[in-house]
Amino acid sequence: MTAPRPTGHGHAGWVQAQNWQAGFGLLEVLIVLMITGAMGLVMMSMLSQIRPLSEKQVQVENIQSLQAVVRHVARTIESAEMLVLAPQGEKAGGLYLDGEADSIRFAAVARRGVRTTGLAEIQFTVDRSGRKPRLVQLVKDKRERGDVQKIILADGIRSVKFGYAEGSATRSDPENWQNVWSTNAKLPSAIAVSVVQERNGSEPIALRAVAVPLAR
Repeated sequence: MTAPRPTGHGHAGWVQAQNWQAGFGLLEVLIVLMITGAMGLVMMSMLSQIRPLSEKQVQVENIQSLQAVVRHVARTIESAEMLVLAPQGEKAGGLYLDGEADSIRFAAVARRGVRTTGLAEIQFTVDRSGRKPRLVQLVKDKRERGDVQKIILADGIRSVKFGYAEGSATRSDPENWQNVWSTNAKLPSAIAVSVVQERNGSEPIALRAVAVPLAR
């Protein structure tokens, strides 16, 4: 049951009270809207800062991942043995290391299974058979006729380049680096590996390392 409205002076006071309550309620709504808007601006500012940080973090992780791959290639090359490779294609036998501008093949001790190792012919090259070029490591047992093991090291490869130096004095001069190594019964004094990788439209990552075969 609705209470009767006062009349006369009481009615004027009642109207003023109602107007005051309505005005106070509107003020509360405006304050809430202002706070909500301010919080929205803060959240947008935080998100705009987080996105560049996350993109930078992804770029750092991509660089670290490729660094690990390049280090693996360099360390594996350093373990090259002075062993004659099997003839491949039109190349004659007698090579300790078969070096091309975008591929390298040599003999080294490689893991076979979980606990065993053995001599194998190892090749680093670019596999272009898929949608994106990939840097792969091919491992073929040197003493047995078996399937070639393919290990995918990195996707999205733009280029892989190898360089070969003969004599320690030539390493400091880029003009003395060769694009091909075909010297019989000899290993280069140093081998440079350069890898350029693209990932999801980001800036290409270019890394280089120099390996010195320990068996020389």
